[in-house]
Amino acid sequence: MKRPWLAALLNAWPLPLGVGYLYLRRWGRFAVSFVGLQIAGMTAVLMLFGSDVLNLFTAAVWIAVVVDGYLVARSTNTALTSSEET
Repeated sequence: MKRPWLAALLNAWPLPLGVGYLYLRRWGRFAVSFVGLQIAGMTAVLMLFGSDVLNLFTAAVWIAVVVDGYLVARSTNTALTSSEET
C-alpha cells in the first residue's frame, strides 16, 4: 500500500518536483512532470519581470502535480485492495 500523503509530499519537494511519481513507480508521469516543471522553472526566472500570468502558471503546475500524486496513490491503493479481495 502506498501512502497518498507521502506521494503528495514528495511531489511538492522543490528539487526536482515530481519525485512522488518515482515512489509510485509511475516512470512516464515522472518524465512528463519533470519536463513540464523544468519549463515552469524557467518561467519562474521570467517572473523576475513581474508577470502575473507566469506566477499563476507556475503555481498551477505545482499544485496540479501535488494533487495528482495524491490521487494516483489513492487509485493505486484502491486497485490493489480490489485485486486482493478477488
